[in-house]
Parts: sequence; structure tokens; C-alpha cells
Amino acid sequence: MRDTLSWLKLFRIANLAIEEKISLKEYLEEILNFLEEFEDVPLKGSKVLVGLSGGPDSVSLLYLLADLRDKLNLDLEAFHLNHRIRDSASRDAEIAQAHCRSLQVPFHYREADVPKLRRQLGGSLEEVARKVRYQHIIEVARSIKADLIALGHNADDLASTLVMNLLRGSGIKGVTSLRLLTEREGIPIIRPLLFIRKGTLKRFLDERGITYAIDETNADTRYTRNKIYIEVFDALRKVNPKLESALLKHYLNLLPIRWDVDRKLSKILREELISLPEGWMINLEVFTSLSPYLSLSLAGELIKLIPKAKQKLEFSDVVNLGEVIASGKRRTIAKGWLSEVLETSERYLVIYKKDPELPEVSLSELRGKRVIPSWELEIEVKTAPFERIGDESFSWVLPFPPSQLVLRARQPGDIFFNGNFRRKLKKVLSESKLPRCLRNRWPLIVHKPTRYVIWIPGISGLKRREDEERITMITLRAKWLSLALSLASEKSY
Repeated sequence: MRDTLSWLKLFRIANLAIEEKISLKEYLEEILNFLEEFEDVPLKGSKVLVGLSGGPDSVSLLYLLADLRDKLNLDLEAFHLNHRIRDSASRDAEIAQAHCRSLQVPFHYREADVPKLRRQLGGSLEEVARKVRYQHIIEVARSIKADLIALGHNADDLASTLVMNLLRGSGIKGVTSLRLLTEREGIPIIRPLLFIRKGTLKRFLDERGITYAIDETNADTRYTRNKIYIEVFDALRKVNPKLESALLKHYLNLLPIRWDVDRKLSKILREELISLPEGWMINLEVFTSLSPYLSLSLAGELIKLIPKAKQKLEFSDVVNLGEVIASGKRRTIAKGWLSEVLETSERYLVIYKKDPELPEVSLSELRGKRVIPSWELEIEVKTAPFERIGDESFSWVLPFPPSQLVLRARQPGDIFFNGNFRRKLKKVLSESKLPRCLRNRWPLIVHKPTRYVIWIPGISGLKRREDEERITMITLRAKWLSLALSLASEKSY
């Protein structure tokens, strides 16, 4: 019920704002209350870094937040990036800095040659500028220990983003991509003016005699967003003069669905996703309990976990993974990344890098308990005397000091030695019935002087002779290791 009431409150405030039936001060207080109560954004007493371009949107945001500075005990600072796209860019910086000086707000200035970066990286000038802008503002926010970032996106930005993403074939996530609260690299980003028209903000500044910069490129229809807002919107307003209001209602209808989907997907990924070294596993029972839309959304989230696999997720990628789930056949889903279904009494979808790049780790560096993120496991290394001898599947005692032992993945030609005989590691792993996709990432303990694999955790290890001293005990802990062994016990791969 609390969620429903919060959404209804947001709808009421947003509609009043778009129809200009609420003062900016009252609107902003209501929106900030919504962010604090519903989204758990701790605003009171926060240090806020304001993205300040010098244009009417960001200047309005700075002055409106300054008006609430004492009431909310806000510590305001501002950031400006000169993109070097226009000759007048230095004028924008001067305007932004002058406002900060007037309001006694610390000003952070940076420059980036975006046209040069675009020539180097490719892509559109808009996209490169956006990436660079976020990169720099995140860096500044970290350096000043800001609690959150505030940006001046408004209702006009919201409408153009919605239509632009619709034209790209986006679903709910794309249409609602511009939100009151998002997060980048752990830093909350708020957009309090999202339901206020740009014209309203300009009138607010004009009435107070506050100057602002005008970006001449906003009238240049060579840029996609400008083309949509100037040419496409002009045509659509002939059909519906209240176009922005209609688009806002469409956005608000979809927003609770987006919030609900995000919440459910976050819970699934947190509770059901099992991390592997350069890969993931998830029980397919999870998919059967979801609606078709949620299932497709989950498939999309799994693909997006692949680092740098695709710059942009295509619908065909999601369908491709869906076919893997349905057929159980292994398939390439991104460069160097595969997916397949492990069939046992339970079915698991596995997404993994075909040739994982896992570091070799010397055990002499791992005394006590240590987490090795790249291996997705915890390792504990003890030297004699031991309090007890490990009796876990992933615990073993060896007659060598840690300085002679390394943890690594298998290599071509590896030999396993158990103290009595030597065998090809490939053969041992095959007989273990471990899923093939996990064999290249299975942790091995290797004796450096002889280069023999002397412990295959959970499978076999060097047998200590009675007269040999017990020197090192190693214990590994990882959910994926235990699961892999249970799968191996059920079926041969």
C-alpha cells in the first residue's frame, strides 16, 4: 500500500508540474520528499554535486537547491565540463562560475576535447560527449566525497528521450531510461526537474533576473535529439497540441512497471545467480516462475553481465539466449562467450568465457583466509601445527610449504600425481564427470618444483605417506565448486 500511495503522489505532482499548476519551490520539495521516503535517498545533510552547464536547466536547479540549502542542510558544490565543441563554450564556463561565486558554491572546472575523442573512438558526437561528461563528474564526485549528483534534465528532455528510444525499438526500459533516480559506479544521481518544462525554468530565471547561457547547437537538426524535438515534435503537435503532457502520462504509466521489474530482477540476480570465474550459472526453475516479459528481461540482464561483449544489447541477443534455454544446445552469444544448459535432475543455464584468463597465485602470499575475486572463491592456507585436519571436500593437507605451491587453472600437457602414479590431467577431469564448461576454470594446486598437479579440489589429491610431515593445509570455499560436484555426481558431460 505504501508503494501505491507513493506512486499516486508522484503522479499527482508530475501532472501539476507539467500543467504549471504548482510553484517550483513546492514541486521541488515534494519531489525531494518522494526521493527520500520512497527511494531512500538521504538528502538532509548531504553533499550534493550539481552538474552545471550554464544553461537554463542546470542554473535553475542550482538556484532552487540553494533556496533549500538551509532548510535541508545541503552542502552544495558544482561541476562544469568544457567539451570544446563550440567557440562559445568558454562563455558558458564563465556564466556557471559567476553563479557559483554569487551563491558561494565551490566550482569545479574541467576540459575535454570531445571532437578529438570522437575521431579516435567513433560514434556520435552526442554519445561521446555524454560518456565523457559522466566520466568526469563521477571522478569529481568521488574526489570531493559527494553523497549524490544532481542533474538538470527536464520534461522536454524526458519527452525527446522517450520518443527517440521508441524510434529505436526500445521496450519499457528504454522508454523509461531517464528517471528521477539512477546510479553510476555506486553514486546516486537525481534529476529533480524531470517533470518541469524548459519554458517554465526560463520564466523562473527571467523573473529573478538570473542570466543563463544558450547553446546554439540546440537548433542544429543534424543532432538526433534536436531533429526529434524540432521537426518530429512540430509534426506531432499538429495531431495533439498537448504532446508533452500525453508523453508524460505514457511515461508515468510505464514507470511503476519498470520499477517493479527492476526490483524483481535485482532480487533474482542477488539470490539465484551463482558467480563462476569469468562466468555465471542460474537454475532454470527461476525462469519457469516468471512472466514472459520478466523472463526476457532476465535473459537481457544476464547478457549484459558480459564485460564489453556488446556496446548495445539487441533484441536478437535476448532471443538467441532464449533459444539456448529452450533447446539446451551450446551457442555463442558474444565474442569469446558461450552459453549452454547443463541437464541433470535440475537444469542450469551457464554463461561463460570460452578461454578464461585466470591468474596464477602463489600460496606463500595467502596465509590465513583470503578472498580471490577473479576465482570467485575463498582460500584458507594454514601451516603446521594445525588445530584440526580438514574433513571438507575442498580441504587437503600437503607435505610441502606454501612457497612451493601455486593455485592456477589447467594448462596443456598437465600431469596429475597422487603419490603413487601419474596421469594426464585431462583424463582425470573427464572421468570426474565435471561439466566441460567448468574444467578450464577448475582451481588446481600445483607443486612448483615438479610442475605436477597434486590436488584437484573435490576430486583427488596427493596421498601423504605415514612418514611424511604434514606441512600445509588448504581449504577452498565457493558455492559454485559444491554445485559443480553435485552436477558431476548426477550425469556425465
